[in-house]
Amino acid sequence: LGDTQILTAVTLLVGVPGPSTPDEGDCVVSLTVSPICGRGYNLSGRVIEGEGGGGGGSGGTSSTDNGGSVSKANPSSIESHLQRVVRTSGLIDFSALGIISGKAAFRVKIGCVVLND
Repeated sequence: LGDTQILTAVTLLVGVPGPSTPDEGDCVVSLTVSPICGRGYNLSGRVIEGEGGGGGGSGGTSSTDNGGSVSKANPSSIESHLQRVVRTSGLIDFSALGIISGKAAFRVKIGCVVLND
């Protein structure tokens, strides 16, 4: 966990703002786990069930079972957590992302690829 390397790219796209926030932009976070991280991950970066995955109830964290082996983290849970953190932390001022009210706003896209685990 401490030596994990993650490649991250941040891009700005222009799109139509949501009807509930016509003056604000948006942010989307995506997380993919590279199959290089282990056999337990498929090409789309998700946990393969039955490969020591434990994707169902792991809650997005690695944990050690009674046998001492480490179960795989659930990338979907980690992605959801990152999305919540970015949206609620005040890190991004969404009102500053508005371009034309109701017509155009910036969307920040944060893409993360886990290179090793």
